Amino acid sequence: MKARQLIWTATLVALTAGATLALAAEPTLKVGDPAPKLQTGKWLQGDPVKDFQKGKAYIVEFWATWCGPCRVSIPHLNDIHNQFKNKGLIVIGQDCWERDESLVAPFIKKMGDKMTYRVALDDKTSEEKGAMAKTWMAAAGRNGIPSAFLVDTQGRIAWIREFVLPMKDLTNPRWIKFKGVLFLIIGLLASALLLLEHLEIRTAVLLAIAVWCFCRFYYFAFYVIEHYVDSNYRFSGLWSFARYLLARRHQGGSV
Repeated sequence: MKARQLIWTATLVALTAGATLALAAEPTLKVGDPAPKLQTGKWLQGDPVKDFQKGKAYIVEFWATWCGPCRVSIPHLNDIHNQFKNKGLIVIGQDCWERDESLVAPFIKKMGDKMTYRVALDDKTSEEKGAMAKTWMAAAGRNGIPSAFLVDTQGRIAWIREFVLPMKDLTNPRWIKFKGVLFLIIGLLASALLLLEHLEIRTAVLLAIAVWCFCRFYYFAFYVIEHYVDSNYRFSGLWSFARYLLARRHQGGSV
């Protein structure tokens, strides 16, 4: 009996309690700012870049060997490198948050012609997480990788982007409507079958609460974090949300 009372009490608390979200610190590195200086560690591939030269553009992409989306992004970045390397664009693959730097060189070798641009380790002589991770990623409020910074020909940050897995099904309006209706029908059918098996008011109430809580969680994942916690976060599915949480945990941060 006490257990049931605790469950119902917890449920009521969850319904009535207001969630207080801590606002993230305002990024100190934004689009339009002068690019921070390069504080790389050892260069593993390509000619070292000591500073940004006027008249040349640069893409500095932060990545790591353990990052799955980075593996997807690298060949696309390499295509950009091959297309514009003779037109004044220099691509730098800046390794960061690496758990084992001895894996980086073999990773580059394994990628072969899919990763031919410059690659550098981070400088951890004075910063545990790396100088580049601090002066670029942390300064810009970036919590996920791969993250790319475009430095224009005047040495200023032109844009900052985090790689997002493409969602091709969102390009067809009919397919979007079909998926929406399909999910609604499946949800209603599953709820109806559950209620038929357990036709009780308590079951209906708990089901409604569960649906409401999951909807709130999804809303939190795709909207609240981006607008109230981390303006650099971009939701592209629950997998992207999981990657974001893992990246925050790896950095020792919290949502």
